[in-house]
Amino acid sequence: MRDEVVSSLLKWYQENARTLPWRDSPSPYRVWISEIMLQQTTVATVIPYFSRWMIDFPDIKSVAEASLDEILKQWQGLGYYRRAQNIHKAANIMVEYFDGEVPEDKETLKTLPGFGPYTTAAVLSIAFGQREAIVDTNVRRFIMRLLGREGIADSKQDKWIREYLEFLMPYKEMRSFNQSLMEIGALICPSKTPKCLICPVQKNCKAFHLGLQDVIPITKKKKLEKIDAGLAVIHDKKKFYIQKRPAKGLWANMWEFPGGKREERETLEETVRREIKEEVGIELSHVVFFSKIRHFYTHFDVSLHVFICETNDFIEESEVAAWVSLEEMKKYPMPSANGKILDQLREHFV
Repeated sequence: MRDEVVSSLLKWYQENARTLPWRDSPSPYRVWISEIMLQQTTVATVIPYFSRWMIDFPDIKSVAEASLDEILKQWQGLGYYRRAQNIHKAANIMVEYFDGEVPEDKETLKTLPGFGPYTTAAVLSIAFGQREAIVDTNVRRFIMRLLGREGIADSKQDKWIREYLEFLMPYKEMRSFNQSLMEIGALICPSKTPKCLICPVQKNCKAFHLGLQDVIPITKKKKLEKIDAGLAVIHDKKKFYIQKRPAKGLWANMWEFPGGKREERETLEETVRREIKEEVGIELSHVVFFSKIRHFYTHFDVSLHVFICETNDFIEESEVAAWVSLEEMKKYPMPSANGKILDQLREHFV
């Protein structure tokens, strides 16, 4: 079975591999950036971001020389912004200690920001051709179906899957083997409606022969916490107040309109007035409802209630507080939901 599965996967990959920009020239840098972008993000979404990134940051040195704001702005819309911050940190380390190159040593790679087990294995295998087993969501699901192993497809499965892949992996074409697993998991063996009739390893797949391909693996349903939040768009003529988030935590170092979560038995206007008093230290003189935006995050379903506000108090600018025009705001990295608000403001304040 082992040789048959491997040869079938390699043949299928050779004939069906997608043409993707990071595969054209799989340098260690390009592989690294693509693998980070692809975490929790679809290929279709990543392609334009990757292409723009490579134009603005063609090498590791250019990433290290860029400001964090420039990096976050380029990343805006991809989400999971810690990924971008880790790229910036790792690039600076690579420039300082490794001549601006991605190190080829496994133990060294694992010490760099953002290089967990998956990213380390992916870079070593795809960029350097080393014999490393890569386990991502697609591979996890494919192997569990192939072997008919029931359970939830989470990281708890990775140890035995990695051991099995090390047994299955050939001593030649390791790079293509790993990519074939990820590709077949994405194209032929997705979580819903697997395409078993055209799968190259159908006759070796235990889940298919048991009729369990639709129930292996078990899907763990996520229950999103619902949150109501009030946001203040404080303006003075054509200037708008934005502030920078802390260097740690959710959306670290991103810019946003101030506001926060509504407390129990509080009206949304009261939320906005309280949050601005706590965050900015001022009283609002004018508060008018503007719009509602619903935005989904990994664990949250958030309704953002946006208010147009004015104040008679003075707000001083600093490194973490700015008065900017709508045009100037384009330069500031903001979470996606704030970007939606910005689009609405451009239509309103013409």
